[in-house]
Amino acid sequence: MKKLISLFIVLLVCISLAACGGTSSQPDNSSNDFEIFDSMEYSAYVNIFYEGNGSDFENKTYTKEGIFGILQDEYSNVTRYYVWGYADQTKCCDYQWEIVPDENVQLPAPGSLVTVSGEFVANEDALDGYRFENITLETKKEKAVSSYDYDLTTLSPTLVRVQLINMLNFPLEFDGKTVNVFGRVYDTDTIQHPYYDEAWYLDCVGELNATTGNYVTVSGTFTADGENSYLQIN
Repeated sequence: MKKLISLFIVLLVCISLAACGGTSSQPDNSSNDFEIFDSMEYSAYVNIFYEGNGSDFENKTYTKEGIFGILQDEYSNVTRYYVWGYADQTKCCDYQWEIVPDENVQLPAPGSLVTVSGEFVANEDALDGYRFENITLETKKEKAVSSYDYDLTTLSPTLVRVQLINMLNFPLEFDGKTVNVFGRVYDTDTIQHPYYDEAWYLDCVGELNATTGNYVTVSGTFTADGENSYLQIN
């Protein structure tokens, strides 16, 4: 599971950017109440995790503004916390900083807009080798608590991919959980990554009510059925 996020950056270099299909030229995840766009932050993220220059930033304190997200990592049996944002309004590239809140940090609902300050450290327990520790967190705008067990619309597209990898490889741990996910219609019973082909697929049982290429937000119950796992649409 280690390096899955940074490896995804490499993957994006190797696959074609999906054409913006559907009825809108601007993909819109309407479940995201707050959005952050920061090209400089994305450049720093690529510099650290893709270009391998993390040591230049180690053991220094930084402040990051972004969307608060929670990832359930069954590979490591740990819950991970992130602050994330988009490079620009195309939403095709994103960045995500792993943070480690202690028991004194009051956590908002996933999807809330937050500011986090902390020390950027190398740690083998981090998903990609680096994370922010000894943090303080200020909630700028709080999102209402979701009714879903896993509201993936509160995660960046990259983190959605990582979460789905966990769900599809540990289906029994997620069986029966309600899920809300933003994606792009691949065919009559499958959705995929909203912006990139072949990044992830999720089988769906039920009516998608959209044609191939359309952007959709789909909710349902994650179902582990023998060797098959799928989202049973509500």
